[in-house]
Amino acid sequence: MYKATLFDLDGTLADTFGDIAASVNRFLSEEGYPLRTDEEILAAISFGRREFILRSLPDGTAPEEVDRCVIRYTEIYQKHFMDTTAPYPGMPELIARLKAAGMKVAVVTNKAHPNAVRMVETIYPDVLFDRIRGLSDLPAKPDPASALETASLLGVDPSECAFIGDSELDMRTAKNAGMTPVGVSWGYRPVAVLRESGAAAIAHAADELEAILLS
Repeated sequence: MYKATLFDLDGTLADTFGDIAASVNRFLSEEGYPLRTDEEILAAISFGRREFILRSLPDGTAPEEVDRCVIRYTEIYQKHFMDTTAPYPGMPELIARLKAAGMKVAVVTNKAHPNAVRMVETIYPDVLFDRIRGLSDLPAKPDPASALETASLLGVDPSECAFIGDSELDMRTAKNAGMTPVGVSWGYRPVAVLRESGAAAIAHAADELEAILLS
């Protein structure tokens, strides 16, 4: 059994796609830019907010315009990021069982730290995570800084940690931090992408993930 498990948030613990898609297309519509399909939005998710907006805008958009659009999108998303967002089936129960088994659990996400804390505390009200680490003063994933800091604060060696996520960034973060990369198939990237990015295992449901983590 691992001593600690670090979880990505969007696409892993929380189904956030509806609120993200609605917010970005509302922003694009208001600014007169072409709307994006679900497939295009999925392809742009997970790389941090500025990169998400950059990928959502037309190619060649000036950097200063990207910066302005990030601010405008953020204003919209701040009002709507909890409209439909919910935990994935079985995940609150899984986290509770991991805690009961003596495992430390944490969240490491590229979502802005205040939003990450509010989201986790809202949709996981009965689960006390040992740490929640959103994007603030350290580089975004796949840089391992946030994962390594979290492991240190939990008092565990990176080799004793599993890193759970739905994207290539999560798998790379785990490898960069010296943790075991475990993918989940219910998020925003195909299983093939997770395998190509180094996933040691793939879970297709919460009970499968539990078996991997407690084995």
